[in-house]
Amino acid sequence: MISPQSIAIAIGAIGAPGCDGRLLHFAAKVYVPFIIAMGFIVYFGQAFVK
Repeated sequence: MISPQSIAIAIGAIGAPGCDGRLLHFAAKVYVPFIIAMGFIVYFGQAFVK
């Protein structure tokens, strides 16, 4: 979903050095719960496919 290389390029493009850690931390708040939710859907959704 988010690659560190993309974050580094975006930070370099806007000229805000040192902000990559904050951006990655903000993105983790979004994608970690999404990954957990999708894991539950896939794991428990198997019962409906059989």
